Amino acid sequence: MYNVRDFGSVGDGIHDDTVAVQQAIDECAAHGGGQVLVPAGTYQCGPFALRGSINLHLEPGATIQAIVDWDRFRPFSAFGENTSEGTVWIRADDAEDVSITGGGTIDGRGVAFMKDEEHTHYNYYFDGTEDLRPQLMQLRCCRRVRLHGVTLRDSAHWGVHLIGCDDVALSDLRILNNLKVRNADGIDIDSSRNVRIANCRIESGDDSICLKSRREFAHLGPTEHVLITNCSLVSTSCAIKLGSENVAGIRNVVGANITITESNRGIAVQSRDEGFVEDVTFSNALIETRRFGDVWWGEAEPISITAAMRDQTEQKRFTGSVPPTPGPVRRIHFSNIFCRGENGVFVSGCEHSRPQEIDFSRVHVTVLRRTDFPSGRYDVRPCQGSGILELETHGFRIHHADAVRLQGCRYTSTPGMSRVRNDTIASVDADVLEA
Repeated sequence: MYNVRDFGSVGDGIHDDTVAVQQAIDECAAHGGGQVLVPAGTYQCGPFALRGSINLHLEPGATIQAIVDWDRFRPFSAFGENTSEGTVWIRADDAEDVSITGGGTIDGRGVAFMKDEEHTHYNYYFDGTEDLRPQLMQLRCCRRVRLHGVTLRDSAHWGVHLIGCDDVALSDLRILNNLKVRNADGIDIDSSRNVRIANCRIESGDDSICLKSRREFAHLGPTEHVLITNCSLVSTSCAIKLGSENVAGIRNVVGANITITESNRGIAVQSRDEGFVEDVTFSNALIETRRFGDVWWGEAEPISITAAMRDQTEQKRFTGSVPPTPGPVRRIHFSNIFCRGENGVFVSGCEHSRPQEIDFSRVHVTVLRRTDFPSGRYDVRPCQGSGILELETHGFRIHHADAVRLQGCRYTSTPGMSRVRNDTIASVDADVLEA
């Protein structure tokens, strides 16, 4: 066991403890690994790296807190040569057997990195064209990763970003990000496999859990074999999202026993790049949605499956001069889902990509007003054009899709809902097998 205080850490919330914490980690790794103990106290730290065979253990009452110093984060770009989308605070590269445990807290001080506050969101600060807000944690090409029991709070950017990782267990975490900080995701699973997320409470100003395969890391393969279970989620954007950044593909995903409350959108599949999304199952979930404002993507759809072409202006998201054809979306199944909120289920493909083999079994939708935002709108962003569709609200609205099946589904609406018809399904150029 290597106690960070034995290496000079003070833990008074004032002194800079970065060097001492890093020395404790490096010394532990140099002797074959073990536990790095963080006793109760507040440890101010700039960017630092975890190593293989290390268990960083935060005792109850221990807090590692980010130092707000832009220049210290500048060398640690989250996406290599792409310096326009964030930096990294806590990182690990090509490490095996990495774990963070205990009853303590890792505090990113995200609000302190913001520029100013508006009613629905914070504006973030750009240094020229560079977005220097740090991701709370980025683990790249790591194997046998375990995060258990700790609280991760107030990230300025993405929370836990897994890139090309294998055999990951995230359990009993509390991820509590500010609901007004854009891009403050909870967990991002990027070209990684064999990931289990269990018994977590996540509140985030952007996606609570997002599966993706960004272009920078597509060579690491698809995101696959992901289990999400027994989690409680709140999001100002989307609680669980598959895409929209997806080049190498997403497959074999299971979500079960999930509660989603006070979220701008529940579960979404977004095909915008060439990667596929296939063999996905969500079951036994409660989804409650409400609107938060146009700065956040989503119109309170409890379930949204969309395929659309990217806008030409999103050049950094694709190669060449033409956006890629959206990859196929197929074999997506929802069962025993109870939805209550300001919109209904939405499935919308495009000329180049039509979702297929989409099953809804015992999906119950109740539409009711929660806010004063206008109803009769669906959100297809990011896409060509505005992305906001002015359409009548239905329990299930299906556009340009094939082999869609509804079994044992139900739709109700409350009195006073404007632009809501009693029809359960509105189907436009869609093949609905059974309803």
